[in-house]
Amino acid sequence: MVQQDVSADTYNKLAQGTHVTIRYLPDDPAQARLWGANADESNTQFYFFVIVGICLAVLIFGYFLVEYVLRTRRLAAEGQLTDGTIVGANLRRSKSNYVLKLNYTFTSPTTGQPLTRSESSNRTDLKNSGTPSYGTPVKVLYLNDKTYRVL
Repeated sequence: MVQQDVSADTYNKLAQGTHVTIRYLPDDPAQARLWGANADESNTQFYFFVIVGICLAVLIFGYFLVEYVLRTRRLAAEGQLTDGTIVGANLRRSKSNYVLKLNYTFTSPTTGQPLTRSESSNRTDLKNSGTPSYGTPVKVLYLNDKTYRVL
């Protein structure tokens, strides 16, 4: 005897004794499912949406990864070094790493306006020396007022 889990809709529309079409594998009759007008597609739809969701997640991740790589390459190829200053730093332990959150400021070479940003990085080399102090000079790789990174 073969059993198949079906959705509540399929179960409710089939009364006891209803004639249904069954499809099975000739080499393995234990592999059988409702077929035709009474086929239960709930599992198929579920797996379809799971696969579509995974594909969308991969595409979104891929988009942001490619964007990051292209931005980093452009920054390295066309960027210029400028001087900046640390305005805040925080070192915290995260599992086996030390994460440095660095707040820095510098003057935009293009507009002359002060720009401030916060960046985080794993820095196990700082575990015994502490955080850099306020006013410590840093170098910033600058492309434009939206694309720059502290070094």
